[in-house]
Amino acid sequence: MIVSSSVLGHERELQREVSLAQLIDAERGNQLEMRQTTAEDSASVFRRGQTIGAEVYCFGDVDSTYDLAREIIAIEESEGRDISSGTVVLARSLQDAHGRFGRKWDAPAGGVWMTLVIHPEIGEPLNGLYTIASGVAVCETIQGYGVEARTKWPNDVIVDGKKISGALLEVRGNSQPERAYCLLGIGVNVNNADFPSRQLGIATSLKDHTKTDVSLDEFVARLLGNLSWNLGLAEQYQADSDEAAHDRTPENPLTVRFAQLIYKPFGTPVRYANDLQKQDSRWVTPVGIDFDGALLIAEEPGRLTFGELSFN
Repeated sequence: MIVSSSVLGHERELQREVSLAQLIDAERGNQLEMRQTTAEDSASVFRRGQTIGAEVYCFGDVDSTYDLAREIIAIEESEGRDISSGTVVLARSLQDAHGRFGRKWDAPAGGVWMTLVIHPEIGEPLNGLYTIASGVAVCETIQGYGVEARTKWPNDVIVDGKKISGALLEVRGNSQPERAYCLLGIGVNVNNADFPSRQLGIATSLKDHTKTDVSLDEFVARLLGNLSWNLGLAEQYQADSDEAAHDRTPENPLTVRFAQLIYKPFGTPVRYANDLQKQDSRWVTPVGIDFDGALLIAEEPGRLTFGELSFN
């Protein structure tokens, strides 16, 4: 554990870290009680996801939680330690926030901006499940406030046709394989309701729909509780798949849940490209979500593992 009260010159909000730890512990109990009524193996799933949020670093205004997470990892490794899997780096606002393809995203005060560090237990072909899990967790958290949220493959969450959240996964190698890790960045528009002109009409926030501010720390605790469950499902699926290696791959409850929350019904044609802003798109017809998070389509090649969709 890093004892320094600052990282890259940014002071940690130690009091907020203590308060969040208490809220997260309480939320874990709430989640376990709730999930026990819907899943027989809930205790096993939560054991696999219980590290999520076990350690939280809080900062004020920073350039990037990704950069801070990398620096924390470097400090730990320089002292011969591994950063704890499930560590969260949280900031009140970001000055240099980017989404996929390096696209700038405004991340002012009022939103939830975090990077989650994960030591991957699932194999490389299943890495896509991390963003699938984040999408489901964000949806479930927002729905807890009475707002209808939906998933958009592969990494966005949509409310009333507008983007409210996105995720970005970075897989980091290491000279020692056991020290490989994933950085899962998650941004959610919560109380930030003023958007720059380039985002007008395409972005929304929770406050736009609740008409009131919500506690950011409460939202973070609920989100991490839902992430514990959904990332635990990903790990559980890997374990079940290993046991069934010589048999049929078991159904993945995580991708089933993602499909249940999908924004546009399967069978609706959409435009697809690896990068819609730089490449010509083509029409495809999604028909489902595969076990590894890939998008199943009616056209050749039958499934997509990378890219983005447009409904316009």
